[in-house]
Amino acid sequence: MTIREIAALAGVSVSTVSKILNKKDEHLSAETRERVLKLVREYHYSPYSGVRAAVQAQTMLLGAAVNGNRPHGRLLDSITKYAAERGYSCVVTVSGTPEEELRNLNVLRSHHVDGILWDKLAQSLPACSTALEGIPVRKMACCEPPSPENSCIDYAGLAYQAAAYLIAQKHRDILCVIPQVSGYPEQAFVQGYRQCLFEHQVPFSPDRVCVCGKAGLPEGRLLENTAALCFDTELAGRVYEACSRKNRRIPKYLSVLSLSDGEKGPFFPELSVIPLPYDALARHVCDRLTADVEGRRVPETVFAAEAHLSGNTSVDIPLTMRNKKIVVVGPVNMDTVIPLKKFPQMGETTLTESRLIVPGGKGLNQAVGVTKLEAEAYLIGKVGKDYEGGNLYDYLQTNGVNTGGVSHTSQAATGHAYVYVQRDGESGIVVYKGANGLLTAQDILQNAAAFDNASFCLLQTEVGLDAVEAAAGLACERGVKLLLKPSAVYELRDELLQKIFVFLPNEKEISYFCPPEMSCKEKARYFLDRGVKNVILTMGRSGCYWDDGIHQVHFPAAPFEAVDTTGAADAFAAALAVMLSQNMDMETAIRSATFAAGFSTAKQGVPNSLIDRSTLEFYMGRECGEGETSPAHPGQFKKSAHSANQGVRSL
Repeated sequence: MTIREIAALAGVSVSTVSKILNKKDEHLSAETRERVLKLVREYHYSPYSGVRAAVQAQTMLLGAAVNGNRPHGRLLDSITKYAAERGYSCVVTVSGTPEEELRNLNVLRSHHVDGILWDKLAQSLPACSTALEGIPVRKMACCEPPSPENSCIDYAGLAYQAAAYLIAQKHRDILCVIPQVSGYPEQAFVQGYRQCLFEHQVPFSPDRVCVCGKAGLPEGRLLENTAALCFDTELAGRVYEACSRKNRRIPKYLSVLSLSDGEKGPFFPELSVIPLPYDALARHVCDRLTADVEGRRVPETVFAAEAHLSGNTSVDIPLTMRNKKIVVVGPVNMDTVIPLKKFPQMGETTLTESRLIVPGGKGLNQAVGVTKLEAEAYLIGKVGKDYEGGNLYDYLQTNGVNTGGVSHTSQAATGHAYVYVQRDGESGIVVYKGANGLLTAQDILQNAAAFDNASFCLLQTEVGLDAVEAAAGLACERGVKLLLKPSAVYELRDELLQKIFVFLPNEKEISYFCPPEMSCKEKARYFLDRGVKNVILTMGRSGCYWDDGIHQVHFPAAPFEAVDTTGAADAFAAALAVMLSQNMDMETAIRSATFAAGFSTAKQGVPNSLIDRSTLEFYMGRECGEGETSPAHPGQFKKSAHSANQGVRSL
């Protein structure tokens, strides 16, 4: 700061400043004197300081003028460390406004520092450059692009590398999240993200850049993507909160990756981050500033650092790439569950002490059962344009079911089931088909693309047989295995049965086709001879029987006390399809499905009683007597030869 600059700031002449400094100001007003002296104190003006600085010996002090509008704790720690390694101490100032920055630069000059590291403010005053004349300076301004003259973090490069990592994990729907108040770093971040998408031939649209303000994160846009790339961990925290509100588990439904300027914070699961390379930047600028101070020559290069991923718990490949999806075709109902001591006889009135209204229907139950076991479910069904239809649609989405095949109709009300449950857990059901009865073959054909890359199609006959046969035809064309649960049906054509991989009747349902005096093996043989590949007969407390023409195995029921058996077959079907789609052998998959079915009977209402994957693995691990998982199939429990035959007998 020169005497001319002090005079200009005070609005007086140079001679007036000189008189005040030399105490020859008796003719000047007190107001003028105080205004000049205030500026002299603020800017640490010292007459002839420039001359003295030119002849002064090294002080072994470095100055660091830091932008206080951004977190720099780790950067300052590293600068202090690397300066000390080179024999220098540091004087640090932190500025929040341009005026404060100018004062702080003069403070550093007044300490006769040998050189200054300058993290320039975006709105820096021109006088700052004048204040730094005659002293070695190295800029590290994040408000300007990286260059040989400005050593700073390359936000564009880090965003590029972060996006490339997500693309390598098979993500193509990546949301870029930046703060509302943004400057060059945020703009560079978006630029690097876009450049990466362009070079990897991933489509970009402007709505994939989400500016997160005080109003929070637009949750609808978030859930349309499979990954979120966040500018900082504060924004990542908002993404976590939005996912929690929508019951969208990380990273099952959404991978999250963020830049980080320090600690990861209390994230669960732990947030995957790319730490800002403050340590490497500090080494770079200290090397160059001390070389300038000591008269050494070093190559002028642009600072760049490789991105290093820390943690991978919040990033995974998209759900659709992890497992082949399971298509479910079936009814979507609202269920009214009525507990009874016993079913009423004709002409008898029975009282109940409670009722429970919950989502239900075989289609909904099986689809939710699939998603709880961490596989993708695509549901094809129909609901009415009424209050219940809207609630059921929202419920499906909240539970992670792909509702692309669920349509609304104004021609009928949403289906409703009245479930009567005895004290022993056995149930009887009266179903009003409603909108479910309007599901047609045309609805199935409109969702033909859903069968691509699918492993199983779960079918029930509570919807029209034309829809069932259309779904079976599509599945057969695309190599998708069929699981059919017969319900309220008394005849099935051989053309349909020949396409079925698993036929899943209960004792009552199979009696519509076979005389009751036939054995389990004879009943199964009846369907195997008509073209079915596997018959699994569920028998309530007696477990289930599997026959594929080679193996005939009885599986005991899982040891759960039944409260409500409604939906046990749906839990069984969902678990069986998921396990088989992940290459589990049939016997182990049936045992898993038996546990899933038993677990579902332990409380009333179907969807909330369906088992999740971690719980199923716990029960299976306890059953097998081992806590090890198979390296070939993570999350699936090994089974010794002894445990495989435990409780199973051939018929």
